[in-house]
Amino acid sequence: LPLSERPALRYRLAHVVGASTNRSRNMLTLDKGAGDGIRQDMAVVNSEGVVGLVAAVSSRFALVLPIINTSSHLSVKVRGGNYRGQLVWDGVSCREAQVTDIPEHARVEIGDTVVTSGASTFFPEGLMVGTVSSLEPDRNGGFYDIGVELAVDFNSVYDVEVVEDLTATERQELEKSVENE
Repeated sequence: LPLSERPALRYRLAHVVGASTNRSRNMLTLDKGAGDGIRQDMAVVNSEGVVGLVAAVSSRFALVLPIINTSSHLSVKVRGGNYRGQLVWDGVSCREAQVTDIPEHARVEIGDTVVTSGASTFFPEGLMVGTVSSLEPDRNGGFYDIGVELAVDFNSVYDVEVVEDLTATERQELEKSVENE
């Protein structure tokens, strides 16, 4: 289902009013904040795909940790499969990222779609991240090194949606209750 039609999600339109794309620790600034219902750890997307995660908020602004930040780690999978990997960014190109931890026996081909896995409470499953642009076995064997052409053009990102998962708190509390035993 499109993001706007998922019943457990609420989204708020915002605009990027400040952005860096040429640093290892890029950040985006949104024109909406706590006064608009924006909170830390909310997903940020646009019509192209995943942008990042709200890292901090003030009453009128929010800072977003984009997926083109070397501190960002996003749980992803290749559409059509259930093997989860981590999307990481090496700090080189704002159009390319890498996926690690997908086993070599998984069926992956250049051109496959990479989406969010749903393994975190921050990003719903199935949001567009990018497409597989390169594929080779990693140095240690057993896993792929996957290059991903990112769907979002971070040099022109402006209109975004901040996503609130209305079931996230319930899930987090349940998972935390088991961890504490």
